Amino acid sequence: MDSGLHGSTDLDNENADRSINHINEHFVDVGKNLAEKVLSNSSVANNQDEIALASCDLSQPVLPLDNTSNTFVLLDTDEDEIRTLINGLKTECSTGWDSISTKFLKKFKHILIPVLVHLFNQCFRLGVFPTVLKKGVVVPIYKGGNRDSVNNYRPISILTALSKVLEKALNNRLTGFLEKYHKLSENQYGFRRGKSTSKAVLELTSYISGKLDDHKKPIAIFLDLAKAFDTVSVPLLVDKLNNSGIRGIPLKLFSDYLSCRTQCVKIGQHAVTRKFVHEESGGVTALCGAVEACLGQGLRRRALGLFKTNSTTALLHKIAKVCGELFFKS
Repeated sequence: MDSGLHGSTDLDNENADRSINHINEHFVDVGKNLAEKVLSNSSVANNQDEIALASCDLSQPVLPLDNTSNTFVLLDTDEDEIRTLINGLKTECSTGWDSISTKFLKKFKHILIPVLVHLFNQCFRLGVFPTVLKKGVVVPIYKGGNRDSVNNYRPISILTALSKVLEKALNNRLTGFLEKYHKLSENQYGFRRGKSTSKAVLELTSYISGKLDDHKKPIAIFLDLAKAFDTVSVPLLVDKLNNSGIRGIPLKLFSDYLSCRTQCVKIGQHAVTRKFVHEESGGVTALCGAVEACLGQGLRRRALGLFKTNSTTALLHKIAKVCGELFFKS
């Protein structure tokens, strides 16, 4: 059986509830454990970086500050922008933990948009990302291999529709700033408008062909980083944002967005951990109730219960089967 970075990754076959929570804990800790292992095994690891990673103290700068760089400003949003962002959402997306679908947002956008504009502008001015929008529902997707090993499942995170709208508004402002002032490397092709992996391959092959034509021998080194996004150091990321000109209230907002996030694991319609639901959910629930009363429409509520089996093996086999039947889109 496989062994992980921190304890065993083999699933408990005695208690489904405990095993589902084990899956959740694995997805939460795998990046952190891998990063700590890399730091501990590296002879050139910077001690200050290790301390920052261990403590997650966002107030301790790690990178030198470039005081000459331009400063990022969060401009208010308006109804036209929020309308465009809502219209751009995919209707077929799975709903988040609040069961508010993108179809619902689009149908009643004429009522919701003024409220969302006010709420989002408050987030921009106060530097706060709402806690209820930092909850994700993680669906394990079977990749292949031993179905009893949690390492063979890819976590797909499903966010709420409201958080997607706010994130898109923030992303438009951040990417616009980074592109305008050339903060990103010209060799970064992923996640950028006008660039793609195909263009990266074209640039690489053109470079190699040019060197071969000059009777030179080009050498390439390819690196595949395990859990690349999961192992990103939040303190270092915040410092890089600060060094790039994102400071003050905007930096506070991005720091808040990256901290205190919660998630649960959901398997089909049958299983879910219960740890992520707490008192902060009452505000969104009350808001949904008010909208429901005003519109005379019922929000569909899903009954969430534990998968009724004592065999985690059977549970994981069910995940693998469901993976071929469901499409989870972010």
